[in-house]
Amino acid sequence: MKKVYKSGFCGDNKEIKEYIEKRISEGFEVCCILPSKKACTQYRKEFLDRWGGLAKLKFYTLDSLRYENINKTSVDNSFKKLFIKKALREENYEFLKESSMALIMRFLRKAREDLVDSKYLPDNGFLKEVYSLYDNYLQFLKSNNLTDLLENFEVAKDENTLFIVEGFFSFKKLDYRYILDMAEKHDVIVNIPYFLKNLTLAEDLVAKFENSGFEVINNVTEDTFEGFCEDVSAKMCKVSSEDEFQKNSKLFKLLKYDPYRTDIVNFSKTQENFYEHSKIENIEINGIYKRGVFLPLVKEFKGVINYLLNQSRENLLDRLSLEYFEIASYQELAQYEIQSMDFKNYDDLYAKTRTEVFLDELDTSDFYELMLALKVNLPSRGSFEYYSDYLLEILKSSKACIEGFLDKNYREEYERDIKIYSEIEKILEFLKNYDRFFNEVTFREYAEIFYDYMDRTSLENKNNYAPTLFQIDDTISLKFENIIVDNFDMNYPYFEKEDFIFNQDNNCRLMESGFEILSDEQIYDRELLKVLKLFASSKKIYICAVENEELGLSAILDYFMPLRALNPEEISSVTELALDIMYYLDLGIYDENKMNLFDNFGGFGKLKNRIENENKRKLSQEIKIEDYALTVLRDKLKQRNFRVTDFDKYLKNPYYFLYDEILGMGNYYIDEQGRYYIELGNLYHKVLEIYFKNHRNEFNKDALISIVDNYMKIQDEFMDHEKLYRAKLNNIVDTLSDFIKMDLENRKGFTPYEFEKKILVEIDGLKITGRIDRIDEFEGMKIIIDYKRKNSDPASKIRRFESFQMPIYMVSQKNIIEARYGEIEKAKYNVVLSDKDVLPAERNSMTTEDLDRFLNLSLVEAFNIYFLIMGGNFTTTENIDKESIYYDMLREEMYL
Repeated sequence: MKKVYKSGFCGDNKEIKEYIEKRISEGFEVCCILPSKKACTQYRKEFLDRWGGLAKLKFYTLDSLRYENINKTSVDNSFKKLFIKKALREENYEFLKESSMALIMRFLRKAREDLVDSKYLPDNGFLKEVYSLYDNYLQFLKSNNLTDLLENFEVAKDENTLFIVEGFFSFKKLDYRYILDMAEKHDVIVNIPYFLKNLTLAEDLVAKFENSGFEVINNVTEDTFEGFCEDVSAKMCKVSSEDEFQKNSKLFKLLKYDPYRTDIVNFSKTQENFYEHSKIENIEINGIYKRGVFLPLVKEFKGVINYLLNQSRENLLDRLSLEYFEIASYQELAQYEIQSMDFKNYDDLYAKTRTEVFLDELDTSDFYELMLALKVNLPSRGSFEYYSDYLLEILKSSKACIEGFLDKNYREEYERDIKIYSEIEKILEFLKNYDRFFNEVTFREYAEIFYDYMDRTSLENKNNYAPTLFQIDDTISLKFENIIVDNFDMNYPYFEKEDFIFNQDNNCRLMESGFEILSDEQIYDRELLKVLKLFASSKKIYICAVENEELGLSAILDYFMPLRALNPEEISSVTELALDIMYYLDLGIYDENKMNLFDNFGGFGKLKNRIENENKRKLSQEIKIEDYALTVLRDKLKQRNFRVTDFDKYLKNPYYFLYDEILGMGNYYIDEQGRYYIELGNLYHKVLEIYFKNHRNEFNKDALISIVDNYMKIQDEFMDHEKLYRAKLNNIVDTLSDFIKMDLENRKGFTPYEFEKKILVEIDGLKITGRIDRIDEFEGMKIIIDYKRKNSDPASKIRRFESFQMPIYMVSQKNIIEARYGEIEKAKYNVVLSDKDVLPAERNSMTTEDLDRFLNLSLVEAFNIYFLIMGGNFTTTENIDKESIYYDMLREEMYL
């Protein structure tokens, strides 16, 4: 049996499912071949739910099916790159160079997929060398019994096995030949679900199967393309934004709207923005993970290898900054000493310090011991096994740092690094197998292939209840509830760019040897089918767009115009919607549509309880100062500058901000416990300032004890009680010792530079003042540090414009690349803003451009708060103590 079905975009092919059920009931095996692993997973779940068992039903992609039947050793792209590099270095090619690697890789892949004749001799010198390399590659695979999986193998299955090929709209020549080979020995059914009554873009594929002896079965409904587009338009809407930052914010609002049933389809080739915003919004997204150099352990291990390759000044200083691969306990101090010296590389440094060296703090014996440790004794050529064993020994030295995370109770960091350690170890062991196929290699050749593997190392933990990020090619044959479509701009569809091999001048020669070269029209049709299938398989579609005249939406969306606009109110999160409903209920307005919408979220009971609590309060929280009182208020505001913390305090509770800060009554109502913690926090600040001014790069416990002792003697009430005094002193010293040690371990080359730095920021007449606890500096770049006794604002609060202290600090100074809170009693740093174009990417880092934009937006939001204050608006959503003296004064406006 050989059948090919023409099916519609929507709905399942019931006849094929009946074939599957019948064949399984007869005790035979059915193999379903799908376009991707994700499609296999979804289909497997669907059939499991349908029948409760899958013993006779198997799911494959074309590649995985070949993999299961091979009797050869498989090789990957990294192996292929090494073969090409060695061939280019050993053969006397005139035109081919290592700089052409990407072109050659593309040629070999397409040549294998299109079953191209390697003996073809073009009349072009460059192409002649390319085909020669291709032929050498095939001979290398054959002589070593290797395969790159881009070839066909005999299908060693029971002859009664039924093959179902589902969801493809086109096939590479290699894959098409494979299906025909299967059809010679087995029953094969091909389903092509890309048809409408008047849409026949996949007709050529059907005709191809028909010419190969397949029976064509027309299963297309009467649905027209116009009707299809109308139906899709009804479930599609556009979310517009002014810039990329706002667009990403709205995109994540949509995810919060229904995170368990919403996925993202990204039409761009990068996922960086998704990673950053997922951390900011604290939303887990499958498919977003840190690769290679973004992982701390991988980045540092590459730093070690870079130094082994080249002992330049830059690499040497980087080597001394590594935390996982520490050379000596004093290496940070050594880095400080060495970076002030004039040298080009290790040999130059050794020659200049061989007889004498002038050091500020580091012992001479320690310096020469370090120089000995930095000396590289590695042969320029060796076996893969030798280099792997050498690096495995270095890798082991990172274990102490990784296990140290457990001692500090950093469970997440420990689990991350122990997984990556294992992955790196596996790569190093795996590379030993290369000795079977290659003679000695240089360490640079070894490092290049190792980097290739290591950069693909990733951390990805699948969460079945979290949204998933897909690329468009990953969505083929998948079904979705809600999808958010991002980066669907005029760049799509992407047409392949011409290069030195694939171009108008060479295409005729290439097609003579067997290449299939698609026209722009064929590429457009192919991409259109992908998009139409995606839209047909989704129940709700959100198109995220930046209103930019230069780069509008993809022309494909013209079929679905006009798009219904979705405004921000409609895409509020559940919490925002609840607050919105309650706001209108306070005004006596019952919005049934919003209530129904909230009910759909399954949270109606929670909202009902919150509304009842609001009603119990009896008294409106709207607090607005008007008339003469407002005039008095504004006069008071003109007499004071705004402090950086004012905006945060206003957002926390505008009501108390009025009395505590503007009217200055807060100091009258501090209890003893509150006063104790304020004084303790002040002590921490002062001691750290004095300590780091005098001991910038070392831990000196005796000096710390002396500073704390002197400061406590000035103000401490326990002086008359020696035991109490000594207990408090020891406790403070222990707390600050832990923090100072942590600080010294997390410097990244930066050194304390300024303390208690006064700032003044002016925005259209608004003057904002403050004092930065500490500024660290390194080569002109600066980091801001603000000490907190215990807890600090999370980065997510800053990103939501609910905390302004750090953004204003950053705006006030030049060359600031990071802002962090120092949580003293926790002995940790909380990095809340960072420039990832300068520093290694942190959890809360942005590009320079995005960071500048965010800081400007923060100033705008701060200015808006200033207008609310000047307008006398002190409405609060928090409960107010009705017995409070503040409350009575506010109600009667007596105090003002």
